[in-house]
Amino acid sequence: MRWSTAITLLISAVSISPATAQSLSSICDSYARNAVEFQRQNFEARCDLEGPEWNDNYNYRYDWCVNGQNYRTADRWSAWRRERIAQCREASKTPQVQLPPTQSIWVNRIDPITNDVVARVNRGIDAIPQPARSRAMARV
Repeated sequence: MRWSTAITLLISAVSISPATAQSLSSICDSYARNAVEFQRQNFEARCDLEGPEWNDNYNYRYDWCVNGQNYRTADRWSAWRRERIAQCREASKTPQVQLPPTQSIWVNRIDPITNDVVARVNRGIDAIPQPARSRAMARV
């Protein structure tokens, strides 16, 4: 008799009442809607946040939430996504230093006596290139 009472109590504790099922559905619906909204914000703000936590599939998010005990961490996942979006938006307000593209400036080095090109020198981005003298210019 004691075992049957214990089993009955265990089964009743594990099963979900209709009221609890309703609140589980509400929790998971809210979680899934928030996850989809955060993914929309991720895309619009060009945050480039990636991974399984970032997608716009409502059904995937809802099914994840109702599976097992995942609904217990739904609020934490929503807060985590909210924080990542806020960090991204804050970072986009910070002015980014735009560096010029890497450039190579090649300059002809001319022999002053023969007017032949004796070398090509890479002066890099900070160098001011000297105009190359052609043979025609040297004879004038």
